[in-house]
Amino acid sequence: MGGLEPRIIVSDKNLVQYILAYRIFMPRGGITLSTRESASLRDHLLRLGITKMSAGSCTSVGGRANLEASTNQFDISDPRDVEAMIKMLYEQGYQPVLKDWQII
Repeated sequence: MGGLEPRIIVSDKNLVQYILAYRIFMPRGGITLSTRESASLRDHLLRLGITKMSAGSCTSVGGRANLEASTNQFDISDPRDVEAMIKMLYEQGYQPVLKDWQII
């Protein structure tokens, strides 16, 4: 999508290696995992120290305000909603902390 070809293809194995290396180098650093990754991969990567995961994402420009079909900025591989993610987190022994938009 978008017509831009990546210089390097990052496999799931590469991603795991990068996450582990980052976790060793930055043990307290945050790692966010988006819905671009598959549900299975996200479920398995959680135990490697993922600190934030999105759920119920909408990637079209103005998609939440404008319900008409629009072009997505990227494809979603994990379509689970917030309730499904909460269930998965509890099943893996984690307590989810939910945060929506914050106005400062």
